[in-house]
Amino acid sequence: MDDPALVSEVNVGDIAYWPDGPDICLFFGRTPKSTDDAPVVASPVMVIGTFQFNPEDFDRIERRRNGILVNVGPAQ
Repeated sequence: MDDPALVSEVNVGDIAYWPDGPDICLFFGRTPKSTDDAPVVASPVMVIGTFQFNPEDFDRIERRRNGILVNVGPAQ
């Protein structure tokens, strides 16, 4: 990992850019690489923000094989 801005550990509530995707990731719980409830990144990411949420809200989102489609726009 050459870029100091990239990290291998994240927290629930982190928003990160995943250059290998390339994708934006919202970490709200377990990931495919998790061994417990903590998220584990597939490869290093750049944390670009955080969000607050009710975990039960994410339980109602349709999950797809390649993730969850999220629209991102400017804050109002």
